[in-house]
Amino acid sequence: MIPKDKKHQIMNILVTGGTGFIGGELIKSLINNGHNVKALVRPDSILNFGNEVCIFRGQLEDQRTLDGIEESIEAVIHCAGALGKWGMDKSIIYNINVNGSMNILECFKAIKLKRFVHVSAGGVTGPLNGVIASENYKCNPATLYEKSKLVAEQKMIAFAHNHYIPLSVARPTFTYGPTDTHKLGLFKAINKGRFVLVNGGKSVNHPVYIADAVQGIRLVLDKGKNGEVYIIGGDRPVTKKELAYTIADALNVARPRISIPRWLASTGAFWCETIGSLLNFEPILTKSRVSILADDFGFSIQKAMNDLGYVPQLNLEEGIAKTVEHYKKNSLL
Repeated sequence: MIPKDKKHQIMNILVTGGTGFIGGELIKSLINNGHNVKALVRPDSILNFGNEVCIFRGQLEDQRTLDGIEESIEAVIHCAGALGKWGMDKSIIYNINVNGSMNILECFKAIKLKRFVHVSAGGVTGPLNGVIASENYKCNPATLYEKSKLVAEQKMIAFAHNHYIPLSVARPTFTYGPTDTHKLGLFKAINKGRFVLVNGGKSVNHPVYIADAVQGIRLVLDKGKNGEVYIIGGDRPVTKKELAYTIADALNVARPRISIPRWLASTGAFWCETIGSLLNFEPILTKSRVSILADDFGFSIQKAMNDLGYVPQLNLEEGIAKTVEHYKKNSLL
């Protein structure tokens, strides 16, 4: 059980996905600000939490393992989810991202929470084709991951409304920063001169440094309104070319010079996936990676700024510099 200290107005907060990048950084921030944290982790997870964190082992997709997780909890930040890997059964992604999210929400239908924050993803919009999307944009997700995250949003908002659960949704955009191993491959490719632009790198992305993403999610926790969605991004969308050049400059290596047309990238992805399926190995290029390199994913953060007081603190150059410094210090680059 997590102790409750009313004198300092400390909240008892459950964080799911605490062993992940965003969840782990959220836990650090919450603890540093005096909150008590319970972390839901999978039974086989290897942990690096200190004694400050109360550990609850269970699986989102197995409701039986979540019995008792609601005890003493006043707020929830649900970060857990499955990105999916090459060759993974597609049903696993849906089961974790949709059914698992509904399972954890259902645990709190009889609990008086201060706030339940569902951490979704900016990419639920799908490719934007030059549009800068707000929360009102009609989503058209393309990948299974995007589709599962959008379905989870919709189901959870409806369930929370019907059961009077104060739920808000945070949609972090392209989140990066120290301790992130998922995007380390991008930095490595640029560092080794192996990164290739698609269509000249003209499409846009919306990077957000991890500390800003954490700040935004915590503002949703403190100030979010029931049933509302908030996009949490960096100060501005940037082209893929600018992103790659900024990383190269921070690494002090040559900027990427090679660009290929999308049709060639898509053809290469088709054959890579076909051969990968036949020979049972993960292809270096996939349709989803081509989409990441060639499609637009730019967003507006105006609603979060107006309603929550959210203001990103680090620009792209500062965030990339801090990330590169960490990677080098830890011999990752």
